[in-house]
Amino acid sequence: MEEAITGVARIDQSGKLQAFKTLLGELGILTSSLMDTNRGEADHRALVFCQHKDFMALIEDLVLKPQKIKYLTLDSSLSSKERFEKAEEFNSSPRVKILLLTTNIGGLGLNLTGADTVIFMELDWNPQKDMQAMDRAHRIGQKRTVSVYRLITQDTLEEKILNL
Repeated sequence: MEEAITGVARIDQSGKLQAFKTLLGELGILTSSLMDTNRGEADHRALVFCQHKDFMALIEDLVLKPQKIKYLTLDSSLSSKERFEKAEEFNSSPRVKILLLTTNIGGLGLNLTGADTVIFMELDWNPQKDMQAMDRAHRIGQKRTVSVYRLITQDTLEEKILNL
């Protein structure tokens, strides 16, 4: 039992999750969640892409829920109607700061102009899927400049592949 708790603590201290928390703070998403939730729109709203649903669950459990950040998730377990409804809710509600989704879902023609920031926690390694996912925020109706961040762990296979 103790090992499982220690394992979670190590994951929570991972460089990628720490960098994610720092980025959310710099974007004003983390600080706005700690303030009055009725104050209106934060500095930024983000699409956070993961390749795997397991990593989405870690982000929810270790970052978003403890920090009380209002977020929605989109993954393959939802029907197309539910995906559309969540996309509409994200675009129309400035209190929802993050839309957490998989790169597969992000490539299905969704219009997610409510976000001005795209964060890739895991790359898909299919450049077209990543580009399609990124394009969800670059749609007709987008009124803000969209920034894209790829969080890559230094000195790993992930970094080597990206450099190729």
